[in-house]
Amino acid sequence: MKTIHFKLGLMFNILVLFIVILAGGTYFVLSHMQGASEQVNLAGRQRMLSTRMMLEAAKISAGADAAVARERLRADIEEFERALVLLRSGGSERGSQFVDTADQKEQMDRIEARWKEAKAVLSLSSRATRRGTRDASSGRPT
Repeated sequence: MKTIHFKLGLMFNILVLFIVILAGGTYFVLSHMQGASEQVNLAGRQRMLSTRMMLEAAKISAGADAAVARERLRADIEEFERALVLLRSGGSERGSQFVDTADQKEQMDRIEARWKEAKAVLSLSSRATRRGTRDASSGRPT
């Protein structure tokens, strides 16, 4: 009789241990996936913002509702820069570190250098067209 209770108890303990290991492994995997999904969301947001900034710059250049396009462009630039800081330093909400290898740091350096170039072009485009836009109704420079 003792041996059957011992065998059942042993099997039960092994089952509980197995469940604890599975739960711990699941938690570990999900916690790492959360950081990756935040990275993907931020990167996707950056892609959308870069497209939208080019659209706003084109609107400014064409003189189509340039004042509104300038304001949207300014807001998009600020949001893009905030997201770059988050990508570089990690998500502030969860304290996750996105950039943790030397290769990732090097890539972020290149991205930031290209962003500085793009921002300069966007700023120059916005200022240049502000002086050279034409009033759509009269065709005269504004």
